[in-house]
Amino acid sequence: MSNYNKIAKDLVRKCWEEHALNGFWKEANFEKHDHGTSFSLFERVELEKAYYYIAHEWIKQYLDSAGLYTKKRSLGYFEPLQKVLSCNPWDETNLKPGQKVWMKPLREISTKYRRGEIGDISMLESNGIVDLVNCVEEYGYQDTHGSCYSWEIVMVRDDDVWHTFEAKQKRSD
Repeated sequence: MSNYNKIAKDLVRKCWEEHALNGFWKEANFEKHDHGTSFSLFERVELEKAYYYIAHEWIKQYLDSAGLYTKKRSLGYFEPLQKVLSCNPWDETNLKPGQKVWMKPLREISTKYRRGEIGDISMLESNGIVDLVNCVEEYGYQDTHGSCYSWEIVMVRDDDVWHTFEAKQKRSD
């Protein structure tokens, strides 16, 4: 991470921590104390990846093709990115057909995120199931029509902006 733009890196961390303190990302167990912070490292890293990806894509699209590795150092460049990242994570109420999604990896197949496009949300309310169309074939995943649970979604793309996602309805183990 030493090559990341420090302003973007600090912005990502700040926005993630604010969301965690506001009740999102409970599985990371993020807490502030007088002597610092405590959290579950693996969960934090996994959840923070979405923020880094969103920042990287936004910087590539609007600021510099180098993405997170940009040499731009003025805070003014990053104010619009802060607005994007500081928006509360989306939930099931924001999902609609046609949106692109990134889902948690299936560790038995790959450590990479799965990607797809929402085809139908008719079973979302009752079972938390999102039907996907055109799942992307990459990293060992099949190019098929499939489905996922809402709690497997990490990011949603609406129009040309990515949003972090945390399902209201959680998996019951």
